[in-house]
Amino acid sequence: MNLVEKFNDSYERIMYGNTAFFDHFYQQFVQHSEEIAAMFKHIDMTHQKVMLKKSLVVMIVFAATRQRDDDLRRIAIKHQHLGLKSHHYDLWLDTLVEAARTCDPHFDEDCEKGWRHVIGAGIDYMKAVTMD
Repeated sequence: MNLVEKFNDSYERIMYGNTAFFDHFYQQFVQHSEEIAAMFKHIDMTHQKVMLKKSLVVMIVFAATRQRDDDLRRIAIKHQHLGLKSHHYDLWLDTLVEAARTCDPHFDEDCEKGWRHVIGAGIDYMKAVTMD
C-alpha cells in the first residue's frame, strides 16, 4: 500500500470514527509553548476546529494535484499575518501526527509517513509562500 493510501485510510478512520481528534490536537498544540497558547487564548475553538477540518481538505487536494492553490496561499498569508514562523508549521505537523496516532486505532509507521507526506506537501507550500 502506498503512502497516500495509508494516509487516506487513517484520515477516514479518524474523521468518521473519532470525534475527539480536533479536541486532542488543539489540547496538545497549545501545551507546547506559552507562545502557542497565547495565539489561541481568545479564539472560538468550535470555529477553529471547523477551519482546521477545511484546511486539511485543502492540503489533501494540494497534495494530490501539486498545483498552485489560491486557497492554500490565502491560508498561508493569513497565518503569516498572525505571526507564524517556519518552526510553528513544523510543530503543527508534529502535533497533528501525534493526534492521528492517538485517535486512529490502526496507526502505524506507514500511517505516520503518509500523514507527513500528504500534509507535509501543503506545509512546504505554505512555507514557500510566506518564508521567501
